[in-house]
Amino acid sequence: MPTKSDRNTLRERALKALAAMPEGENQRINGGIQADADNPELGEEFFAKAKRMRGPQKAPTKKLVSLRLDPEVIERFRAMGPGWQARMNDALRKAAGL
Repeated sequence: MPTKSDRNTLRERALKALAAMPEGENQRINGGIQADADNPELGEEFFAKAKRMRGPQKAPTKKLVSLRLDPEVIERFRAMGPGWQARMNDALRKAAGL
């Protein structure tokens, strides 16, 4: 993930490139965007609904397993809200004496 310094550097480079753009080039680009019905420009509404997602872990610390549990157990943990899987993991660790 880029650091704040990296992001600032990239922002500065983008602003310099924008300033160096020939007269009318930005309008030509925007006109092309508006004319392409298959690839519309994404507006504020799209980004307001967008969710940020994590990428793959560099060194996974957990293992994915398939486990059959009683529905009541799953419902109880889910009813506690977000983080239910981590709480379930903690309960299993405690039960295993870890």
